[in-house]
Amino acid sequence: MCGRFTLTFDGSGLLHAYVATSDDRAGEWHPIYSIAPRTKAPVVREFLDDDGVVQRRLELARWGLHPSWAKDKGPRPINARMETIATNGMFRGPFSSGRAVVPMTSYYEWVEAEDGGKDPYVIHHPDGKLLHAAGLTAARKAEDGESWDITFTIITREARDAGGEVHDRVPVAPFPSVPDWAVQPSG
Repeated sequence: MCGRFTLTFDGSGLLHAYVATSDDRAGEWHPIYSIAPRTKAPVVREFLDDDGVVQRRLELARWGLHPSWAKDKGPRPINARMETIATNGMFRGPFSSGRAVVPMTSYYEWVEAEDGGKDPYVIHHPDGKLLHAAGLTAARKAEDGESWDITFTIITREARDAGGEVHDRVPVAPFPSVPDWAVQPSG
């Protein structure tokens, strides 16, 4: 589920939509129409600052969760099942302290075609609005020893809406969801 997604809003549009601050890299985001695993993409995280005030920040993170305790060559899951995130060892820590929103404007699913290949379908809001997928993040020290690498995974649930026409799992929407997502062949 959700092996590629798009984000057609730019950095200033995302900052406005989420009423967030950012570092320069996330704020300078440009639309991308095919975000693949291991690619950096914006996520929105909240945290308490030194004065105890909640801050919302737009950050770039690499898609594929990689907690600090995981081996370098270990798995980097791009999706996490909602039903098991509180009990699965890979997701338990990020579930308690690394929740995030992953902005997207659509995501792709592939359906087996009669010729044996696969046809891509794009799932999106009918009006092209921003979609909000629930995500989990993890941070680990970068190789330079000073900065942090942030990674993320997208939480999925059983499909009960239009997305279920092409796949049995869909991203979890942390906010009220769109009742009628549009599903159409891509291309």
